[in-house]
Amino acid sequence: MKAFIISVVKDGISSHGARRCINTIEKTNSHLEPFIFQGTTPDTLDDHWKAYLPDIRWTYPDPGSTRHDLLTGMTLSGYPTKDMRKRKACLVSHVRLWNLCIELNQSILILEHDAAFTRQFIFEDIKDRFTGCILGINSPLKATRKANVFHHEVLKNHAPGDSFSIVDTPWIDDISIPQGLAGNSAYIIKPHGAKALLNRMKDLGAWPNDALMCKQQFPWLQVVYPYYTEVQGLKSTTSS
Repeated sequence: MKAFIISVVKDGISSHGARRCINTIEKTNSHLEPFIFQGTTPDTLDDHWKAYLPDIRWTYPDPGSTRHDLLTGMTLSGYPTKDMRKRKACLVSHVRLWNLCIELNQSILILEHDAAFTRQFIFEDIKDRFTGCILGINSPLKATRKANVFHHEVLKNHAPGDSFSIVDTPWIDDISIPQGLAGNSAYIIKPHGAKALLNRMKDLGAWPNDALMCKQQFPWLQVVYPYYTEVQGLKSTTSS
């Protein structure tokens, strides 16, 4: 399976994280072809937006703001962000890879630079039970809010004695709040899932990728347990 690691090559934190991610792929003998994917930056944002989202405008609330979205019925709260161009650039990096998934017409693994593998990954072992369109492989610890609730709900649906389980991504909060994968730092996406995300933005506008990719809109989000990755705990290059 092809694995694309989103990295800002000129950023020391991002580059270091991407190298460590590749090292963990090798250390766990995971069956992956890792590629460094040059992420969108504030400097390249305008050009990439015109190329990939020419008719889409950003509609998510600004930091500190909240609004009720009439189309989805959800309550949207702006993410803490010092530079909104970084937040938008993060979305566009994922959008570019969703387009690549469609172009390749095959499932791909998308990794942010701070992902680290904790055990061997072999797609052949899980693909027959991966019936959804997006599969999270990341531990929730330090990756999402209410991480303990997320983990507890996953464990409740893990079949005792089974080597692994693929379960629906759990609800961890009120249904009015966008929720989905344990962070968007490590997930497998199928072409159908990529098309669904891109098409949904035509109606909603552009949102942060982890808010867009939520259970309310895409009930086929799944998660695998035991998890394959964890976050490295690096300083965020999106929020800071």
